[in-house]
Amino acid sequence: MSAKRTSANPDLMTVSRLAKLVEARKDKTLKPLERTAWQAEHKQAKADLEALDPKKQEKKPLMEVIALNPQTSSDPRMQRQLDKWKDTLASDLWVDETTHILADMKKTP
Repeated sequence: MSAKRTSANPDLMTVSRLAKLVEARKDKTLKPLERTAWQAEHKQAKADLEALDPKKQEKKPLMEVIALNPQTSSDPRMQRQLDKWKDTLASDLWVDETTHILADMKKTP
């Protein structure tokens, strides 16, 4: 069920394409020596990465995150960090899929 969900999720497909691009780039060890050719290749590689960068896309919350032991900090900086962590967790694609997998396991006898 997870494979079916992940193959239908466009955000996870983007992450998969990014991983394949990074893997292919890792295997390409030869670089052009001519400056203009190197600059063109570098510019194209940067554009390819930026187009697939999941961090550049606005992430919408996929779930609600509620603290089991809610602690509010008197330190506003610490509270901002806690809130940011909850927001990041709420929009994490892998955590979302993990919760779906756990729900699948719960349904299966």
